[in-house]
Amino acid sequence: NKKIIMKLLITGGAGYIGSHMVRYAQEHGHDVVVLDDFSTGHDWAVRDCEILQVNLLDQDKLSRLLKGRQFEGVIHFAAKSLVGESVKKPVMYYQNNVTGTLNLVNEMLKNDINKLVYSSTAAIFGHPVTDKIAEDHPKNPINPYGQSKLMVENLLQDICLANDFNVTCLRY
Repeated sequence: NKKIIMKLLITGGAGYIGSHMVRYAQEHGHDVVVLDDFSTGHDWAVRDCEILQVNLLDQDKLSRLLKGRQFEGVIHFAAKSLVGESVKKPVMYYQNNVTGTLNLVNEMLKNDINKLVYSSTAAIFGHPVTDKIAEDHPKNPINPYGQSKLMVENLLQDICLANDFNVTCLRY
């Protein structure tokens, strides 16, 4: 008898952090749809929700799956996130993290979905110059992973300025 509070799309919902967020949202009465390509996530990690299996780089399939869908918000965890791998395969990181997010946001805009929680990283700061990192701390990523996440934060800021679009970035 849980009252549904919001319908949420959680990208990367079969991954470690994403699957915990799915469980948390469900426990609080939200209706969750998971979008994941299962390249690193696991199907056993998500239960009792609709699953959209698609890679964010597959713009056509993504568009078909999201067409006409309404969500109160999107929580975006789908990304490549290994620093060492990003140094060896920077193209893959920029494609997945930047292009994938652009594809997702484009579909959100087409479907009038305007609230996004973006899983960023403290890696956007590089080597901290202070013990405590404030919002205005200098951003100087030292690897392609951190750079890709900062690029996405910057493009999301521009998208918010040009559209009725709201983003919250989490930098853990």
